[in-house]
Amino acid sequence: MRKKLVLIIVLLFIMNIFSACTQNVESDSNRKKILEDYKRYAVSDIISYKEDKIAKNFYSGAGYSKLNDIVECTTIKINIANEMANIDIICVEAKKEMDMVDKIDVEGYFYSLQDAYTNGKLTIANIQTIATSRLDVNQLGIKEQLAIKTSYLNLLKKEIDGKDFLVEDISIMSYYGEYNGCYVVQIGDSYSDYPAEMLKCVISNIVINFSGPSILVWEKN
Repeated sequence: MRKKLVLIIVLLFIMNIFSACTQNVESDSNRKKILEDYKRYAVSDIISYKEDKIAKNFYSGAGYSKLNDIVECTTIKINIANEMANIDIICVEAKKEMDMVDKIDVEGYFYSLQDAYTNGKLTIANIQTIATSRLDVNQLGIKEQLAIKTSYLNLLKKEIDGKDFLVEDISIMSYYGEYNGCYVVQIGDSYSDYPAEMLKCVISNIVINFSGPSILVWEKN
């Protein structure tokens, strides 16, 4: 009888140990799941923060690359973190770093050729030159190209709501020169369709033939 009682006590002790181990395993599993869910939320939050920065600001190609690098690096840090508090610190630091990425603060005005001529931005001699010559786009400086693209992108944002515009989707297709601080260009974007046939613009009896997007005159304000 005494042996039987001892056996029962031993069995109960073993069962208690097994139950405690099982609970610890389940508890560890729950903690891991909660931590993994927190990591996914943190990564999603960082990506959303970057997308919000892009939606509200303009960046150079280097700026976009920097934002993407920050997100990529932060994602790696989050995935190897072992504590929620550490993840919070990583996210705060990443957002501060994104806030420090240089933005482009460029505005300007676009005119049609006719409006630019009427307003005295272009002379008749300028119109004659535009009608007979087209320059290599590379003759337009990188800084000027970026400023023109940024202004055009800002114009699109005002005219078309609900789209995520990127400066990479804008291209300067033709360059006709710089006149009195005004740049004459054709700008294309991936959001618009353009007629394929040859078009013409007549200003003071001078005919300017072109195809694709309209010829625009950009002046920095």
